[in-house]
Amino acid sequence: MDAVCQPVALAAVQGTRVETPAPDQPISLAVGATSVFWISGGPEMLAKVSKKGGNPIELVAGANSGNLAVDATNVYWTDGDASVKFVPVGGGSPTTLAAVSGAGYGIAIDDTNVYWGDMTGAAFRSVPKGGGATKVLAPATLPYGIAVVGADVFWASNQNGPNSAIMKAPIAGGAATAVAQAMNPVPVTADATNVYWIDESVGTVSKVPAAGGPATVLATNQVSPVAVAVDSTDVYWTSFGTDGTGVLGKVSINGGAPVTLAVGFGVSFGVAVDSTCVYWVGHQGGSSSIMKLAK
Repeated sequence: MDAVCQPVALAAVQGTRVETPAPDQPISLAVGATSVFWISGGPEMLAKVSKKGGNPIELVAGANSGNLAVDATNVYWTDGDASVKFVPVGGGSPTTLAAVSGAGYGIAIDDTNVYWGDMTGAAFRSVPKGGGATKVLAPATLPYGIAVVGADVFWASNQNGPNSAIMKAPIAGGAATAVAQAMNPVPVTADATNVYWIDESVGTVSKVPAAGGPATVLATNQVSPVAVAVDSTDVYWTSFGTDGTGVLGKVSINGGAPVTLAVGFGVSFGVAVDSTCVYWVGHQGGSSSIMKLAK
């Protein structure tokens, strides 16, 4: 292992069933100012734990297999029926922002809106954080993941083959365009300059300028990468690794040699970063934990 520090388990997650992803395993992860948030699949719930560790706190029972985003005030998520909800980070009653019949995938926020993909409706949608009318931003075939950069929204159109692409559309609404080709792109992330994604079938980590330009492959030979995050200097990802043992890796946003940070934690379908640490899900032997590693 190349990491200097060793991973720390912040919280154990209830559940014992083993599948891929495990029903009890957190399948989405987000980091706030003081807490780590996740959604578990069985029992279904939205929960949090302090970044310092401690007992998990259930925020919403019955939260179903969604994706998470967090700001200073609220946690937002897509429920399994493509509805969009939020709850205060300190706890309280959940509020439904948009009720959409379908299958939701991916969520992102900015200062004004919440954005998400509707697989059944084949569209990307938005709704004001304060509530209001739902808007269709652009048609979207098999949308996976979403990231917002400036006045544009980006997503992975995963058609499991050469027709897949990283797509872009204006937040104000308008035509979608392809900014990079891919084979099997899964969740995307972004900083102020670039959009980053992982390609599960070919084992790559890539980026493309948000303003337009050629794509760059940052890392190759990753075994089934599944989650991605970025900070000001590096891109982080989790992958199945050999025999599903689990690997947490990183590479500079400018390219270079990939670094292995942790191994042997099982498959992790969520990874998140803040200014000091990387957070992900460890899952082995029917039990799950929220993990933390100092950068």
